[in-house]
Amino acid sequence: SPTSPARRRSGAITSARPTAIERRAPIGTEEFKTLSERRSAATDERRDMERDFEMTRRVGGKVEELLTLSSISRAPEVVALKEKLQAQQATLANHQLRYKELHPAMIQARAELASIRQQLDAEVLKAPLRLSQQLQAAIEKERGLELALKEQEKKLSLLNSQRSGFEHLQADVALHRKLHDAVIQRLRELDIVSGNKNKSEVRIIEAASLPEFPIRPNKKMILIYSL
Repeated sequence: SPTSPARRRSGAITSARPTAIERRAPIGTEEFKTLSERRSAATDERRDMERDFEMTRRVGGKVEELLTLSSISRAPEVVALKEKLQAQQATLANHQLRYKELHPAMIQARAELASIRQQLDAEVLKAPLRLSQQLQAAIEKERGLELALKEQEKKLSLLNSQRSGFEHLQADVALHRKLHDAVIQRLRELDIVSGNKNKSEVRIIEAASLPEFPIRPNKKMILIYSL
């Protein structure tokens, strides 16, 4: 059956799918949060390196004190030599249980231990230079993240501005939908009251009346034609 005018009007406004602004806002916020966390971590890393680098300048060439700095003691080269030194110390301890001091195995174990210790000392003394290079890299990394964070902040600000305008439009649509629904409801109530939902398009302009005289036969015309 044909759709009534009220139903056609009620279907005029439909719910729209989420826009690009609605889909992108959470993503932009998440990217900003991630960049902020990375920048904070880079800042902490740079500060730790600056503190340790300043300590290396104060300590100078004292290996034992340099090894107390986390940036140096955790360096892969230093960690590897420390593990190698500990393993050689364990080997020497085992030899001491089996051999005398002048045994060739003891002499060789002590020589290897001294060589590893020299390598470790040399690596630790090179650490300040390596730490300086790492500090410069950390500064550049922090600077790059700071620029990226500012750029993301600008994008997020623009996105929030667009979202604000979109929310105003949404409010207008909601208001119009409410008014539209109220009109449709009123039309339905009028249809119910009139008792005629399917209204005819024909209207009576003037009521029909019966003629005073019959149309046929026309006696006057017949008489005229017969003359």
